Amino acid sequence: MTTLGVICEKRFKKGDFLLEYRGELISQEEGEHREANYPEEVGSFLYFFCHKGKTKCIDATDSCGNGRMVNDGKNLANCKMRIVTVEGRVPKLCLFALKDIEEGSKLRCYHGVSDIPRRKRIQMETNKVPQESSSEQSEEAKDLTHYPEENRDSSEVFQQLSEASSSKTINKEANIIAGKSKQPPRYKKPLRMCPFCGKYFKETLTRHLKLVHKDEEQVKRALELPKKERVEAFALMRKEGILQANILQMKVDNPKYETQRRAATENPLVICGLCKGFYATRYFGRHKAICQGDSCLQACSVPVSLVTPECRVNQNISEFQRDILRRFKEDEVGEVCRSDPFIVDIGKRLLDASRNKEDKKTEVRKHVMSDMRRLASLYRCFKEQHEIHGTGPLESGTARDMFQRGNFNCLTEAISSYSGESNELKSGLKIALYYLLKKSCKIVKATHLVEGQDACAEEIDQFVATLELNRNYLFDDAKYQGNKNSQANLRNPAALPLEEAVKKLRNYISSVITTMMEDDVIVWDSYNFEKLRDVVVARLTLFNAKHGGEPCRLSIEEWKEAMADAWIDETQADAISDPIEEHMLTKLKVTYQTVRGNNRLVPVLFPDDCIPAIEVLTSSAARSSAGVLASNGCVFPRIQSSTNHVMGWHALSGICHDAEVSSKTRLTATRNRHHISTLYASMDVPVSERASYLKHMGYSTDVSENIDEAPPAVKEVVEVGQPQQIDAAKKRKCSEEVKAETKKKRKYTKWTKNDEELVEKHFHLIITEQTTKHIPYKAQIEAFQKTAKLSQVYPWTTVRTKINNEKVKWKKRSTERMDKQ
Repeated sequence: MTTLGVICEKRFKKGDFLLEYRGELISQEEGEHREANYPEEVGSFLYFFCHKGKTKCIDATDSCGNGRMVNDGKNLANCKMRIVTVEGRVPKLCLFALKDIEEGSKLRCYHGVSDIPRRKRIQMETNKVPQESSSEQSEEAKDLTHYPEENRDSSEVFQQLSEASSSKTINKEANIIAGKSKQPPRYKKPLRMCPFCGKYFKETLTRHLKLVHKDEEQVKRALELPKKERVEAFALMRKEGILQANILQMKVDNPKYETQRRAATENPLVICGLCKGFYATRYFGRHKAICQGDSCLQACSVPVSLVTPECRVNQNISEFQRDILRRFKEDEVGEVCRSDPFIVDIGKRLLDASRNKEDKKTEVRKHVMSDMRRLASLYRCFKEQHEIHGTGPLESGTARDMFQRGNFNCLTEAISSYSGESNELKSGLKIALYYLLKKSCKIVKATHLVEGQDACAEEIDQFVATLELNRNYLFDDAKYQGNKNSQANLRNPAALPLEEAVKKLRNYISSVITTMMEDDVIVWDSYNFEKLRDVVVARLTLFNAKHGGEPCRLSIEEWKEAMADAWIDETQADAISDPIEEHMLTKLKVTYQTVRGNNRLVPVLFPDDCIPAIEVLTSSAARSSAGVLASNGCVFPRIQSSTNHVMGWHALSGICHDAEVSSKTRLTATRNRHHISTLYASMDVPVSERASYLKHMGYSTDVSENIDEAPPAVKEVVEVGQPQQIDAAKKRKCSEEVKAETKKKRKYTKWTKNDEELVEKHFHLIITEQTTKHIPYKAQIEAFQKTAKLSQVYPWTTVRTKINNEKVKWKKRSTERMDKQ
């Protein structure tokens, strides 16, 4: 082996094994981490390759093998790197001969990287040679490009080019290559601040820490660690120094922040909540996986704009900043949401109002962010309209200017511009803006009253009065369009899911659950866990006819209540005698969850085929194997270190795609809800028996009839249109004939004379109205039948009818006697 590569000591034939690229097998993330942290004077030997769909890396920096010393040669390669697996599992990188290699030849292998600095430099130098040069000179220049791995400097290239041709033009171009032309500046490693002394150093910061601050406890502990942990410990110290330097930059007008690695393009900076490192947004996702590792803590990104010099990351960052502000997109609207103090205050108050809704944490966050983005977008449109229609400058320069009566015309134009016009009208957005403005006014007024600013609170009242007076003018078109869309699109039977599609999806879900539950050797990795989770969510959503966002929010506590029959009244259950109802009680489980506020509960039914699957989804072993956070209390959680639950719409849509349902756009949770309501209404269930169904669906009778149920068009045609088509006389005749045939014959009871006398004698006072009782009780009639000697046993209702008849006869006789007198 020489300093310039590896020389063969014997002859090799094509296909022979040459040597192994020995080193430590690590992941791609670890390789990139080491590449960024190896000192420049030491260098690194890292070889990245793809194996079974995953990128791996072999680190040969500390290896003593010869494989790392093989030179790169793209066009003169005489060997090739191949992946060889040991025992079918461990990949190894081995060099094999591409052709016969003679003794004393240098090994050259193309490393798969086209932008090696030396190759790029020599290629640039040879490309500057004019086309008028001789063919011999061109061949010589071509040969130079084939040896980028040799340590050639610009003077050597100039000397060889001069010897290859005597042309003055060549000499002139070679002088340019030799360094007389201006070259682009080389990248210089930035200065790093020491976290202990606050000074900047040109040399490696790690060396400075080892020599100068070796007595510091943090440095002492780092030096005692193994190499891998020691490198990570010094990397944390370097990040602490970068944080201190950037905190100083926050105090200046035009800060220039330091980052862990330089980005090729300008990207907004964020701070990692775990390691306190500064990263560009595009790099943070990759850093998050490395930084978080197997820790139970979640690495969150905090925008630099949210951090003040006095703020410590992950200590003084508020919940509102962590859960709301940092999640906005890096666009103009997101920047307004983070920087406008009025919109930030509105968002804080909205979040505080819903802080106790722990079971709806995800929905609350989305609603707050949606309201803030709408206010920010409306404010941007408002400023554009103010430049056109405004008469003076804005007072506060914030979204508070929209709530000034003097700017109401500009606000009106902004609402129309933001929500669209005529055919492009976004009716739902426009109606939401009205309620958002009123809600914001309440928050602003409450703030002014608390701060004692009565004049400002009165100004808000006047703005609200102006908004209410112009409500019909501004929002009636959106209200009309919204009602029309709701009635025409959602209730149209052609838009409802087909029964065949529902049946096909139900069979697919049942087969998937059965197959996965019967597999004894299944591994609950992220793929299998997500598949089982999605099919169960789709099953519960369709079975309960719920909105997509309801069953997916179930918590583990609610599931435990269902399994313990916490909502089942044992007294009522024991009183059931119907075998069908008893069977349903044993097969179904039920729990209750909140909707539309915490003061309303709706039931969720669990069919028996879902119970074993949910037990798997809630087991700690399966959740840990799939990568679910231990702090995630949802029955249907997201993976990848998320504390949220899966969205029902996404789960149902994905299962429809897997089941190859043809009309999957019609088979959504909302449309299935309309479908079930229409089927239930067509069953002609009595009004008194609809209460349980309406409570399960979570709405009133008016909502069911006017929104969810499709119009009964068939009954409309048959029952209403029929009299217009059939002659009235014929219809009357047909009706009379039908009534005559179906009329029931009246039943008469034949009483004996003795039985009549016994009844009249015993109930004489009631018949002659000499008592306040107008009719005897059932118990009195039954007692009479037991003591009296009647010829037969009459039903007690028959006896009561007899008493009433005798009473009528007595009144008639009394009236006739009075008339004669």
